[in-house]
Amino acid sequence: MNEVISNLRETFETCDDIMFKPIKIGMYKGFLIYLSDMADQKKLAEIEKHLFSFYHPQLSQNISALISDRYPFSQSIEAADIQSIVTEILAGNTVLYFDQSPVAFAFSSADSTGRKIDVPRTERTVRGPQEGFVENIEKNIMLIRRKIRTPSLKVENLTLGKQTNTRISVVYIKGVANDEIVKEVHQRLSRINIDGILDSQYIESMIKDSPKSPFPTVYSTERPDRVCGALLDGKVAILIDGTPFALTVPAMFVEFLHSSEDYYDGSLFATIVRWIRFLGLFVTLILPAFYVAMATFHQDLLQTPFLIRIAASREGLPYPLLLEGIFMWLAYE
Repeated sequence: MNEVISNLRETFETCDDIMFKPIKIGMYKGFLIYLSDMADQKKLAEIEKHLFSFYHPQLSQNISALISDRYPFSQSIEAADIQSIVTEILAGNTVLYFDQSPVAFAFSSADSTGRKIDVPRTERTVRGPQEGFVENIEKNIMLIRRKIRTPSLKVENLTLGKQTNTRISVVYIKGVANDEIVKEVHQRLSRINIDGILDSQYIESMIKDSPKSPFPTVYSTERPDRVCGALLDGKVAILIDGTPFALTVPAMFVEFLHSSEDYYDGSLFATIVRWIRFLGLFVTLILPAFYVAMATFHQDLLQTPFLIRIAASREGLPYPLLLEGIFMWLAYE
């Protein structure tokens, strides 16, 4: 025990929030190890209460076997595996280690307080669910599983960021998502080598196709229903702990002209609205260029009164029409 505790004290040197609380149950001596800022004090009190309640000083049963029997939800860790013990402590869990025990036990004690599930702030809708993702990845996965209740919904976890050790979850529906796409997502994530991941943008910038292209190939959303719709379409979702935005891949151009309310309107009405969006995009891209071309190079195609009005409105202006068109576009953007 002294060797294990010494290694942990060295690892957490100058960390004033690390706690090594001595504990004695009968003839067994040990330590409860946790971070005071990460652990929930009520959960810690419950853990200690249960530990002292089931063991009698004259009971001859091995303490490690007894904990395994009474606490089937606790996680056993090899006592020599210091890195795994450190990982559990940094996750906010409490590690219990007894002298001469070949294993340590990790109990869930992380403080789960955080922002409550609320209305999405960037993608509000009139109809449909009024709940959005939060910064807690476990709550976000819960919101998805509430809507897709099938064992085919797979959640695969990995950790990225050498310093932040951020949890990443790859979510997809087995049998609906293409296995090659799932494999490609894992390959691109495995190539990421970075010190820290603080937001979904870190992941998005490192896995997207054509990084220099102005067109995004990864879709970002904070709506669980939007993610569930993408999963049912065969896409793969990437959830990052600490951010309320999830990523879905691969993203198609038409997705950026869809709205969350399209899922809750009739097919005819949703189709008409989508065609109006396409028309608006076409007009936005073509009309300014068409006007500049007509007024600058093809004046003979314009009616004389209209051409005179354009010339009169531009009298005394120092800039050509093309430059004004560019300024107008930048101002709107």
